[in-house]
Amino acid sequence: NKMTSSQSAITAIVFNALSIIFIITYLLYSNKTIKRILNTPRTSMLNTFPAELNDSKNGVIQIAILALASLFTLAGFAFYFVGVFTTQRIELVKSVNYFEFAFCIINAICMYLTGFISYKKSVKLPITLNVIFIFSVIAIGVFMPFLPTEELKDATGIFDMNSVIAWIGFALAIISAIPLINPKLNDWYKLEKTEVDGATIYVRPKINWLATYIWGAFIATALFQLLFGINSILVLIN
Repeated sequence: NKMTSSQSAITAIVFNALSIIFIITYLLYSNKTIKRILNTPRTSMLNTFPAELNDSKNGVIQIAILALASLFTLAGFAFYFVGVFTTQRIELVKSVNYFEFAFCIINAICMYLTGFISYKKSVKLPITLNVIFIFSVIAIGVFMPFLPTEELKDATGIFDMNSVIAWIGFALAIISAIPLINPKLNDWYKLEKTEVDGATIYVRPKINWLATYIWGAFIATALFQLLFGINSILVLIN
């Protein structure tokens, strides 16, 4: 059983690493795409939503990178929890694991949909998915300290969450939640009025706080993959 658990841990670590690599690749590629297709002095990742990039010539590549990032993110979480669910736990701890795994699944799926579903037909669905994606990131970190830690270790439980890593995850969740108090998140659809050669035009604000927050959620997801990966490494070492 321990051999199987060790293999699950190693597999999880591999997918954690692939997830981080492809999330970073997606962010770098997105930044490059924004500069190339939108190409205005005011346009950047700080005021552009991920799904806006899908209409470019390189939209297929964009979505393919994101699909792999989401798939590896889902696999990284899944293989970790495969090990968790094979252990014998008291029911309360088990139920927390199920909640945590559910939020991990939601996180991976919404990460993909956030960059995939276009704003052209309707903005309600993509904005809703963006918000769910943000909340899934916060939820993952909030539940981490309540996962089984070393103190609950049993004969089969090699997938215990290191308490230090758990609280780092919790701190990351709190940091991720702080921007929610920014009232400017509600102004995501507003443009700024400016004068150019005597004509009045409307341009994007330099910072769209919701768009910025969503790119931040991608980074937070990569950081959670890193935390789960480090935890699995510690489990194997010990």
